[in-house]
Amino acid sequence: MSIPINLSLCGVDLKIQGIDNAMLDVEAKLAELTSGAKGLAGNLSSIQGDIQAKMAGMQAELEGLIPDIKPELPNLQVEMNKLLGELTNPLAFSSQLAAIKEKFGNIPGVDIDSLVGELRSNPLAFDPCKAVPNIDVEETVDEDGAVILTPVKKGIKPKVPVEDAKKLPDPPAAKKTEDVTPTPDKSVGEKSSLKEKQTVGATVPPPTNSVTIPGKTITVPTPPLLQAVFDALDKVTTVSSMTAIRPPHVFRAGTIGRNKSAEFEEDGAEFWKPVPFPSQLTYEEFTVQLMFSNFIYVKRRIKQLNDTDPDVLKSLQEENPDKWSVSNYQAAKDAILAFVRNGRPKANGPNGTYTFISNKRATVNREQALRSAVPKPDGSFGKSSILV
Repeated sequence: MSIPINLSLCGVDLKIQGIDNAMLDVEAKLAELTSGAKGLAGNLSSIQGDIQAKMAGMQAELEGLIPDIKPELPNLQVEMNKLLGELTNPLAFSSQLAAIKEKFGNIPGVDIDSLVGELRSNPLAFDPCKAVPNIDVEETVDEDGAVILTPVKKGIKPKVPVEDAKKLPDPPAAKKTEDVTPTPDKSVGEKSSLKEKQTVGATVPPPTNSVTIPGKTITVPTPPLLQAVFDALDKVTTVSSMTAIRPPHVFRAGTIGRNKSAEFEEDGAEFWKPVPFPSQLTYEEFTVQLMFSNFIYVKRRIKQLNDTDPDVLKSLQEENPDKWSVSNYQAAKDAILAFVRNGRPKANGPNGTYTFISNKRATVNREQALRSAVPKPDGSFGKSSILV
């Protein structure tokens, strides 16, 4: 009769669960015998047979846990080693060789005759572990009773070291700076600098930018229109959002056009990069957006002051005349408009200094940047300029 398994023991092998069930049967039988009318003494006659039957069942379960021990498979290295031992006994040698050929002779890549020739030519140096493939053969019988030999290729046994590990060589000594510094080739004359081109009579356009040194910084003065914005906003607010564009206006020189004589020539190779902005156009767009924010702020303040009760406004102006003056906010508004227009009738558009997008955002291209009053070094910007 099949017994349902205990689901709380899922994962435990059914054979092990069978042993547990057999032990429970023994315990149950003992409990049954001891609970009778006369107790254990009254059931002695039947105890031996019942317990032996239960123990036999437990023994059967235990024996089922013992795996079958598979016989050792024939191995080519082992058989060739036996053949080596029979080298002085011709009859035994022939018999062993025939057995080897029968089991291993049809395995692809195994040449028994070649191995035997090597063994006979120099038996003292013949090492089965190195010269003979490590192959077993597994014997099976098909449904017709024919024996099938299946080769089982095994790994190469690791070689046991017999020598000390070799010491790693010392690292090479560090070379001196003068040994690795290339020497300039002065055998070929170069005429690639601006000065050299002019010397040989080459046609060179006049430079519009001064020659710059990469990494050098300059400070550009604040344009008057921008300073007017600072002055107007400083009268009406104590915290300015213009901190990022206030002086000093520092620019760092850069170039991508160095010639063979290590001089920086005018062809747009030099440019000035505003610190800390990644490019002049980014600097221009950031400045315009700041102007948008402050323009909206002063317009809102003008409306708030105009809507304030005159008596209340007069009292506030007595405490702080600059902060509560409508004319001061109007002056800040006019200063911002004058800065973004920079003398043009209209700031927004292709002929202005920026192009309005939405949500206080604007873009600035190269031509618009050249028209703006945003700080920048003197001179034109060439083909490699940061403005491009």
